[in-house]
Amino acid sequence: MTSFLLTVHQGKEKHVLELAAGSSVGDVQRALNVTAGVLPADQRLLFKGKEPNSASLLADLGVSIGHLLRTWESTRTGVTNRTLFSP
Repeated sequence: MTSFLLTVHQGKEKHVLELAAGSSVGDVQRALNVTAGVLPADQRLLFKGKEPNSASLLADLGVSIGHLLRTWESTRTGVTNRTLFSP
């Protein structure tokens, strides 16, 4: 099965996730949970300003090799991790 690497920047930390070609947003959330310790319920993943559901496939969204994930925290309502897919 073909896979690709997706780089996630979380503050000053950098995580590299290896994902199968047919991965979904939910797969990214689970991998980020394992790699960075961020629970899927505490994550918001955004792509092109919209929040896709966890069943959305990355390929269908247009996420591919070379895209970057950035996370940041908001303390206004507690710690919230947001992830932004960007080309």
